[in-house]
Amino acid sequence: MPRSRDRPLNTAQTYQHLIQVAEKLSITVTEQNLRQSGFAIKSGLCKIGPDQLYVVDKQLPLKRKIDLLADCLAAFDLERVYLVPAVRELLVVCRKRRELFRNQRQRGYRRKQAHNMTIDRSKGGGSALNGVQNK
Repeated sequence: MPRSRDRPLNTAQTYQHLIQVAEKLSITVTEQNLRQSGFAIKSGLCKIGPDQLYVVDKQLPLKRKIDLLADCLAAFDLERVYLVPAVRELLVVCRKRRELFRNQRQRGYRRKQAHNMTIDRSKGGGSALNGVQNK
């Protein structure tokens, strides 16, 4: 029989562990009904003075809350923080997803830059990239 620490966590346990990780990083996690604010506010990390606060929309499904909080925590250095194995695995996956997304955005930005680069031979026969004429 597997030891209790080796058993997979249910979603409520995972969420509680993520909140504990956030607290170890000095991030306060609070759930608020963001739909009552009258503004288009999303869950996320905010800094209020020296304090960090992660606001979670209370109306979101638990799995979505886990995804959002895990994605936020994956951006932090967690080497010195104890994580239960299931949470560590989740955060590793989130970190890899963040890196992949960042790389895709950078490639898209480079592609867009390359697309926007034009050769302008009408100005003195030289070429110009991004509107700057070569001399």
